Amino acid sequence: MEVWTGYVATHVPKAFPGMKEIMAEQLSRGGHIAVISHSLRTNILRDFRENGLPEPSLVFGWELPRPQRKPSPFALDRIMAAMDLCPNDLLVVDDLKPGYDMAKTRRVPFAAAGWAYDVPEIRAFMHKNTPLHFDTTEGLYRFLFD
Repeated sequence: MEVWTGYVATHVPKAFPGMKEIMAEQLSRGGHIAVISHSLRTNILRDFRENGLPEPSLVFGWELPRPQRKPSPFALDRIMAAMDLCPNDLLVVDDLKPGYDMAKTRRVPFAAAGWAYDVPEIRAFMHKNTPLHFDTTEGLYRFLFD
């Protein structure tokens, strides 16, 4: 954790091309954006701001107690309660198995963010376990809004 926080204190990751457009369209249609991450809330908000992305409605970061961190469904439960939503109203978009496990626990639809990884084992798992696998942000955009 010390190595990770030291690194992210001085490095802002670049948002994937197309993410800003997806988020803007989501918000323009009355939707919400929530982030459930293994990063800290302060870094998530900074990264969104530095990339010109809209601020998420809710952020659940690694500063939460261990039993509430992803892959725990704690954040999904809080999102559904705060926004009066049911599992089918949500879509978890993630590039790793913990996001898949979290979504599966609450029967929330899951979409694999295939543009975010190039690890054969991860790609094989996602293709095998989820019908919603997008290799590009354009593919996710079309799925959501076309």
